[in-house]
Amino acid sequence: MKALNSVKYASLVGLLAASLVGVGTAASATEGGPPSATQEGAYVKTAESAEKRLPSGPASLAAGFSDKQKQRVGEILADPEFGVSGSAKSIQNRYPEVEVEDTVVDDTGTPSVDSGQRAAHDISATSAKNGNKTKSLKTNWKILGVSYAEIKTTMSFNVKDWRIKKINSCYGTIVNYIPLRQTDKHNTSQIKSGKATCITNVTLARPAQKTVSGKHGFTANADGKMTKTWVG
Repeated sequence: MKALNSVKYASLVGLLAASLVGVGTAASATEGGPPSATQEGAYVKTAESAEKRLPSGPASLAAGFSDKQKQRVGEILADPEFGVSGSAKSIQNRYPEVEVEDTVVDDTGTPSVDSGQRAAHDISATSAKNGNKTKSLKTNWKILGVSYAEIKTTMSFNVKDWRIKKINSCYGTIVNYIPLRQTDKHNTSQIKSGKATCITNVTLARPAQKTVSGKHGFTANADGKMTKTWVG
């Protein structure tokens, strides 16, 4: 699902492909004008370095890229907007090869009952009224079908009489295949106005560049529906 609400925060998945060959070299090519032969070669090396970090499946796909495609991958990874929260639309317009994918996952289980004792709608109503709910929001940043960065924010909360009583857990998971990028994270959560919010606060450190912070997460109501999101 691509069309979720987004907030313009500097994001967890801003990338550092350029630092493999010098931040200034790659950055200058993203400011305008075609890349030089040296920059093209640097982009290819960046893509190949990232490829070595990928799982076997995506790595096989990336290994099949032509030099021209690898150059494009490296160029996109060096773009300062790639992975920045709120920039998904502009960067996808600029690079047709980029896809930012947001996915909602419902990990809430269905309560067990004896067969034939309750109708399906009764089970659903009971589950909505009382019990634990677990929701996750996952964002992938892909180039040519390969995901180079991902974050997943997960929250479990308890509902009683259709009201959120407490947040059981709130945590974030970061997957990064970009060379020379360091991330740190901590989670915050709260219940306000009958809704529960879980945020993954991420700090991204890049050599020779300032540290960038960002947010990823969501607010959910007692039914488990996300009413607000912080994504790409």
